[in-house]
Amino acid sequence: MATIGHEAFAAGMKDHIARFAWGNASLADFMDTMERAVAGGAESVGASRPIDIRAWMSSWLTEVGLDALTAAREGNGARVDKVAPGQTGSSRAHLSTVAAWSREGKVWEQELWLPAGTEQAEVATAAESVIVPNAADLTWARVVFDEESLAVMPQVLPVIDDATHRAVIWSALIDGLAQSRVTPAYVTDVVCAALPGEGEPSIVTHLGRFIGSRLVPEYLVGDVESRDRISWVGQECWERASEHGELQIEAARLLVSTTRTPIYCTAGG
Repeated sequence: MATIGHEAFAAGMKDHIARFAWGNASLADFMDTMERAVAGGAESVGASRPIDIRAWMSSWLTEVGLDALTAAREGNGARVDKVAPGQTGSSRAHLSTVAAWSREGKVWEQELWLPAGTEQAEVATAAESVIVPNAADLTWARVVFDEESLAVMPQVLPVIDDATHRAVIWSALIDGLAQSRVTPAYVTDVVCAALPGEGEPSIVTHLGRFIGSRLVPEYLVGDVESRDRISWVGQECWERASEHGELQIEAARLLVSTTRTPIYCTAGG
């Protein structure tokens, strides 16, 4: 829908449902309706970006692996690189947004368009900022931060007021830990800096369960200092959740999974 545009997608869906109501349809049938919608003049990403539906289907639905969108800086400029999982270039087109955030808030946000055969896109930059590829989470790709972004992440993430951008960052950091691009100590630093102020329940749920099931018992085994810091975060989140009812259950789970001191509950309490 992001690639061909909302109106074209809606027109294609109406066509598809009308043609195959009370029956069965194949993937090829669905792509035929999308082709007709795009060719019919419904809103798409623009005349300068013709969409080959069959090529899209081939690259996205028949090729294995996950592309990476990597931020990089050169002098006063910056770019986002598209890196294929194999040794050859990616045949997938990516449409999303890329944003930069600093300690003062969002610096800029712009559309990110990487057609098939294009491996990088130039973007704006700013000193001491976090560059977030795929900030709107519209495409399927691994997000990789540059060293400059990682350096200021603990200070910048707490001021990002866009929940989708924060969710993309947290997912990228968890993936980076699994891929050994960031260390458990670094993730602990970011968690301690940003999680106590996190107000989006879905992020608290996802991150809290990761901390309790993976970060503490697997990555921080033997690291008493980091475990103590995470325990403090659990206590901080629980105390804050008393003012935000929707966070209480997840904050309690986080506290139980991270605390290093006994928790006593009274009957009815």
